[in-house]
Amino acid sequence: MEREEENAVAAQNEQNESEVEIVVSPRPLSDVTSRNRRVKLYRAAFNGKWETATDIYAGFPDDISGRITERGDTALHIAAIGQNISFVKQLVNRMREEDLTSTNEDGHTAFFLAAASSNVDLCKIMLEKNEDLAMIRDWDDMLPLHFASLSGHKHMTRYLYRLTRPQLNYKDRAQLLVNCTSTDLYDIALDLVDTHPETSIGRGRNEETALHVLAGKHLPSLDLNKQNQRGILKSCFNTFSSMKKGRSKLYSQALQLTRCIWEKVMLMCDDSEISDLIGNPRKLIFDAAKVGNVEFLSILISDYPSLIWERNDSGHSIFHVAVEHRQNEIFELLRELGSSKDFIFARIDNYGNILHLAARLGHPSRLNNLSEAASGTALLMQQELLWFKAVEMIVRPGDAKAKNNNDETPWELFVREHEELKLRGEGWMERTSNSLMVVATLIATMVFTAVLTIPGGNKGDTGVPVFNQQLSFKIFAISVAISLFSSLTSILTFISIHTSSYEYEKFLWQLPLKLMYGLLALFISVASMMVVFCTTFSIIFHEGLQGFAFSLNIIASVVVLLFIRQQYRLFIDALRLTFNPLSYFYQKPVLLR
Repeated sequence: MEREEENAVAAQNEQNESEVEIVVSPRPLSDVTSRNRRVKLYRAAFNGKWETATDIYAGFPDDISGRITERGDTALHIAAIGQNISFVKQLVNRMREEDLTSTNEDGHTAFFLAAASSNVDLCKIMLEKNEDLAMIRDWDDMLPLHFASLSGHKHMTRYLYRLTRPQLNYKDRAQLLVNCTSTDLYDIALDLVDTHPETSIGRGRNEETALHVLAGKHLPSLDLNKQNQRGILKSCFNTFSSMKKGRSKLYSQALQLTRCIWEKVMLMCDDSEISDLIGNPRKLIFDAAKVGNVEFLSILISDYPSLIWERNDSGHSIFHVAVEHRQNEIFELLRELGSSKDFIFARIDNYGNILHLAARLGHPSRLNNLSEAASGTALLMQQELLWFKAVEMIVRPGDAKAKNNNDETPWELFVREHEELKLRGEGWMERTSNSLMVVATLIATMVFTAVLTIPGGNKGDTGVPVFNQQLSFKIFAISVAISLFSSLTSILTFISIHTSSYEYEKFLWQLPLKLMYGLLALFISVASMMVVFCTTFSIIFHEGLQGFAFSLNIIASVVVLLFIRQQYRLFIDALRLTFNPLSYFYQKPVLLR
C-alpha cells in the first residue's frame, strides 16, 4: 500500500516537471507608445491635419524625416498620397534638402508618389527644396516622369517632360514614347519623335516599340455602344453617320503619330532591320488585323507592300486573321489586290482554306462585342451568314467545295458550328414576335373600339357625326385609319415571322427585314393611336377644360416616346446590321492612296 502511494506521488511529480509554464513578457511600453504615435502621425499626414503633426514634432523632432510605416514611408510620402498641399508645404519647410530623397521599400520618393497623383503643385513645392528629385529613379529604374505617363496624367507628364527633357537618355526617351503612346498622350509622343527620331525604333521594358502599341489600338470615330445610350434622334443620326469615317482629334493624332514614326523607320532602317522591328517580340501587323486597325495597316502597307505576304505561326495572312476575328474593314482591302488574293488564299492548313475560317463560329471576343451592340441573337446569326457569303464571293470557285481534314466543306462546317446559335436565334425571334404581336393586337382592338364609339355621337337618325366639320375630328378619323391598318400590318408581319421555317438563309435577309417592317408598322400604330387619344380629348373638351386636355396630350406624347425609346434600339440594330458594309465592300479605295 505504501509502495502504491509512493508510485502515485512520483508520477505526479513527473507530470508537474513535464508541464512548462509559458510566461508572455509584456511589450515594452516605449514600443507601444512609439507605434501609437506613428499611427497618429500617419492619420494626420493623410488627412492634412498639420496641428496634430506639430504637437508630435514638438516632442519628437526626428519624426519629421523618420519612417512611420513598415514599408518605409515617411510623413511626406503619406501627405503626398493624400494630396494635402498645405501639409506638404509646411513639412517641406521643416525638412532638410536630403530628407526629401528618402525612399520607401519600392524605391519611391515622396516626389515619385506626388507625380503619380497628378497634382503638379505638390511637385513644385518639393522641387523648390530639391531640384534633383525629378531624376531620382526607383528600384525598377523608372523615373517619376515614366510613372506619370503610365498613369495617363497629361498635365503632370507634360510638366515633368519639360523639366527633365535635357537630362533624358535614349532608354528613357524610348520608354517614355511607348508609355505616352499607350496612354494616348500623343502630343508628347510626337514631340519625342520629331526631336529625337531614333526613339521611333526604341523598345520599352517588354521589348515593344511604339508601333507595336499603335498596332493594338482601335480608335473608331464613333463608339456604337456609347451612341446607343444617347437621345433617340441623335442616336439615329449617329448610326448612319458611323458609316462615314469621321475622325476625332484623338484618332487623328494617333494616325499622325503612326505616319511620323513609320516615315522615320523607312529612312533609318534597311529591310532586315524593318523585318526585325515589326516582327519582334511579335508581328505587329497581326495585332492590327485582330482589332481592325485598318488605317494603321494602310499606312504601313502603302510604303511597304510586301507586308501583305507576311504569315503568322499558323501560316495565315492578315486577311485570314481578319476573317477569323470578323474585321470587315481589313477585309475590304482585298479588293485592291486583284488576282494576288488567289495566291494569298491558296494556303490550306488543318482547318482548310479561308472559307473554312469564315465558316467557323466567330471569335468569342468579337461575338461579345456584337451582342453588346446588337439587340438579339438572330442578328448575330445574320452577321455570321453575311461574313460567310462575303468571303464566298471572293474565293476561287473550287474553294467553296474544298474539304478540310474532317472531310467537311465550308458550308457543312458552318452548319455544324452554328447549330446552337441558330436554335437560340429561332427562340429569340419567336419570343420577340409574340411579345410585339400582343402589343399590336391590343392597339388594333382599342382603335377598332374607337371607330364604334365616335366622340360626340351622331346627329339624330342621320348617322352623321356631330363634329364632322371640325379639324380635330378629321385628324381623329385619319389617325384611326392609320393606326388600324398599321397595327394589322404589324400583326400579320409578326405572324409570318412566328410561322417561318427558320432556314439558315432566311436569317440573312428575310427575317431581319420582316422584323424591321413589323417594328416600323408598330411604331406608326402607337403614334397614331396617341393622336386618336389626343384628338378625342380635344373634341370632348373643346368648350372648356382645354388646359386639362392639353396636359393629357402631353402625357400621351411622353408615353409614345417612352415606348419608342424602349424598342428603337432593336429597330436601329436590325437596320444597321442588315445594311452592313459587308454587303457592298467593293466601293472605296483604302489601301493605296
